[in-house]
Amino acid sequence: MQGKIAKRLATNQKAHMDFITQGKIPRLKSPNRTPLWELLSKISPSHRTRIKGVKLSPTLGYNNSTVFANAEQLFNWLGGNKLIGEWESNPADQCSIKRFSRKISLDEFLKNCSSYPDIRMRR
Repeated sequence: MQGKIAKRLATNQKAHMDFITQGKIPRLKSPNRTPLWELLSKISPSHRTRIKGVKLSPTLGYNNSTVFANAEQLFNWLGGNKLIGEWESNPADQCSIKRFSRKISLDEFLKNCSSYPDIRMRR
């Protein structure tokens, strides 16, 4: 059993009772794979750390103008490659444009950055 699930069972009475009475174990889920998450996941982590001053905007699928120090910080805010508990909410989901589904090009993304290296994307 993963530590996050064990902690949930130990600290949440309802989850504990559901486990005892029904054998129901809290589940983990992947972060929402938004178009921005999909794009960032194709850029290597070393390149993401060198993409500086990333500003969210509606063209990236978010009703927010937060500026992130680098693209790696943004990727982690979007959920990164971590699993989250079904009982948890991701802060990125609160300001995402729910109907936004079009693919974001690398050029479009880089227009929202203050500086960036020459980038080769992974497939």
